[in-house]
Amino acid sequence: MQANFNPDDDYQFSTDGPICPYCGCELTPDEGYYYSEDYIEETCSRCDKTYNVSVNIETSWSTTKRESEEK
Repeated sequence: MQANFNPDDDYQFSTDGPICPYCGCELTPDEGYYYSEDYIEETCSRCDKTYNVSVNIETSWSTTKRESEEK
């Protein structure tokens, strides 16, 4: 369960996994579909209520210089 869960809040946010906004049950995202933008709803295994899910994907790039092929 999320430490700061407040059942009066309509919105829950986590970087660890989806949190049921009704009871605070937090899922462990151990399957690939948890990271898909098509993952838009979940039914809680604890309270049996269905809630909306938004997957937020952040992308970044790193670059490095290549060694010169001519020395």
